[in-house]
Amino acid sequence: MKPPCYLLIYKIFPVVKILAAKSLYEKYGKTQKEIAKGLSVSQSMVSKYLKEERVFDEKILKISKKIAKKLAFALNEELSEAEILEFLCTTCFELRKDKELCELHNIPNCNVCLNLYTKNFYERNEVIKNIEKAAELLEEINLGSLVPEVRINIAMAVKNPKSYLEIAALPGRMIEIKGKLKRVSDPEFGVSRHMSGILFNAMKKYPKKRAVLNLRYDKNFKETLENLFSVFYIKRKTNEEEKLKKLIEEGYEGEDCIVDPGAFGIEPCIYVLGETAVEATEKVKEINKKIKGM
Repeated sequence: MKPPCYLLIYKIFPVVKILAAKSLYEKYGKTQKEIAKGLSVSQSMVSKYLKEERVFDEKILKISKKIAKKLAFALNEELSEAEILEFLCTTCFELRKDKELCELHNIPNCNVCLNLYTKNFYERNEVIKNIEKAAELLEEINLGSLVPEVRINIAMAVKNPKSYLEIAALPGRMIEIKGKLKRVSDPEFGVSRHMSGILFNAMKKYPKKRAVLNLRYDKNFKETLENLFSVFYIKRKTNEEEKLKKLIEEGYEGEDCIVDPGAFGIEPCIYVLGETAVEATEKVKEINKKIKGM
């Protein structure tokens, strides 16, 4: 008898490490020494991974690619070992819940993984659906001058998130095509360290503010924005990300919007918050309507 965990450890994870090593080396420019440390293997093993040319089973490769992509991203972001373990175990459970391991496991009439589908995963699914609905609403309008150079993203957390891995967002953000926004992929958990960091720190004192969306800020928008919603202005003196998050954690008092005036190389932004992604998007629609009427 081989439980699903066995398949992950002995069949899939060896392939995941090969794919993740190649991604870290080719996409993120990591050295073999850095990759070895991240994957907890020797440098000589990393060298073997990078030279690997085997053709893997299609079913195993499909699942491995999905995990490796996220693992490489997490290692590049230098997450803690505990955060990466949480990500791996969560990914494993999601694969089991979605029956993606069933073809490999090949046990007739087995619903063990589905029966283990807990409340937490239902909540995660609701977060994903809410972000998808918010993205659909944004795709229907033209935000014009409110679209930042860094592009728009939507993030939403489960209740009382323990880390940014419990906050979902849109990989690749939303791009503008002929004046309309379009998402390039479906929402996922743990894909936007920046947006998740803003939200995570705002939620420390105001846990009901579970969603955030970013817009371009201009001083000409100030009066219009203040007439519509409460606004917290960050007094930024540096372009350091961690100091920005600390300023939010210490100064934010539950306002509808957070304005980051920017810094050298940092674009000024408005972060619109709400209890859900859809609620935050409705606020964006109000802002957009007033800005266009200026």
